Amino acid sequence: MKVLLLIACIFLTGLQVFCQSITVRGKVIDSETKLPLNHVAISLNGSLRGTEADSSGNFMMVLPEKVGILNFSIIGYEKKSVKIKNNSTDPFIIELERKQNTLSEIVISSSPIETVSKSKRYNVLDYDFYNDNILLITYVDLKRAKLVLINQNFDTLGYKAIPYEPSRLFKDCLGNIHVVCKDSLYQAYYDGKRLDLFTPKSIRDFESILLPCIEQDSLNFFLIQKYGAKLIEEEFRPFYSNNLGLNYFYVNKKTRIKQPLITIEDEKMMIMSNDEAAFEKRKEQSGLKTIGDRVFAETVIFKEIYAPLYNIKNNIYIFDYANSAIKYFGKANQLQQEVPITFHKSLQFSREMQIDRKTWRVFALFESNGITELKDINLSTGLINTSYKIPFPFVNHIKVQDNYIYFIRKGREYDDTRYLARLRVN
Repeated sequence: MKVLLLIACIFLTGLQVFCQSITVRGKVIDSETKLPLNHVAISLNGSLRGTEADSSGNFMMVLPEKVGILNFSIIGYEKKSVKIKNNSTDPFIIELERKQNTLSEIVISSSPIETVSKSKRYNVLDYDFYNDNILLITYVDLKRAKLVLINQNFDTLGYKAIPYEPSRLFKDCLGNIHVVCKDSLYQAYYDGKRLDLFTPKSIRDFESILLPCIEQDSLNFFLIQKYGAKLIEEEFRPFYSNNLGLNYFYVNKKTRIKQPLITIEDEKMMIMSNDEAAFEKRKEQSGLKTIGDRVFAETVIFKEIYAPLYNIKNNIYIFDYANSAIKYFGKANQLQQEVPITFHKSLQFSREMQIDRKTWRVFALFESNGITELKDINLSTGLINTSYKIPFPFVNHIKVQDNYIYFIRKGREYDDTRYLARLRVN
């Protein structure tokens, strides 16, 4: 009987079912902030068995014995090994410490730059991704611009003349792409055979309906409303100051009920702006008012608030740069986690981000002396995973798709053509 039991145990072990297995549950948190860490890699020492912490830092793992060593690792934190000795039903709390003086790896890609649009005659004004294809506005003369659809092999699938002079492409929260002209915009569509444009919508409808809708998930649309701008009655040049606050809302797709998500304010800038207004008023009363001082302060010093919202793997994140935190919203759109960040305090931060919708990597953009650098952000830690420099100066319209960095550049030397190019990243 003992021999049969031993054989049975060996057989079951081969199927990864163990006679004395235990189930371990726990949560991984930051040792300093006590906030949960997601996507932490967890492995059983001496085996190929492993798992990963979920978006709330929780994990569950079956161990073959009552004693085992679990290894925990994530970029930006010190690795930690924990010995599991018992079969307690209470979850383990694993605290990881941040690495000190963590430096991101700077990668200047050795991959060749591929030119997507090869014609020296046609410039590329703008582009976006239409499913797995690329939609471009090309032109010799902007008044006779064309919409062109190409595939990943850069073969042309279709083209369509644009009725009026275009300014850019706009992708709405449903994923539809529109050509924006002066007084109207046209939605592009491709039926597998022909590229065409829908009946135009007015710019007024665009600004009131499409523009505020910035994202969606399976249940809701997410809307943004800016506030805090003031009319400045500057002599010879009345103007509106920058917005220093944002209201986010979500609208249920079925019920159409609108509810507040969060309000984000740049409180420091609001205080400074009010102080500047009071100071300017005192100068005016004293006859010392200087034309242009208020214009400079309100447009250059008190910058527009920047806190973009994204749906990443059906989870809502707000990158609150005004208050130095990545905000993660869990079930029922409740604020569940805030990860502190500091990378945006660099003077080179260009207040722009790109999300790779294929790999779900998140990049913040930096620029110095005409060279653009993309930094891959770790959502769990707020630290930089890796940085990529584009080895070409003064590029624009940067986007990331399926591990390729796309950008518009001008030709070399006497070639002023605007090309669409791409560069593969690791």
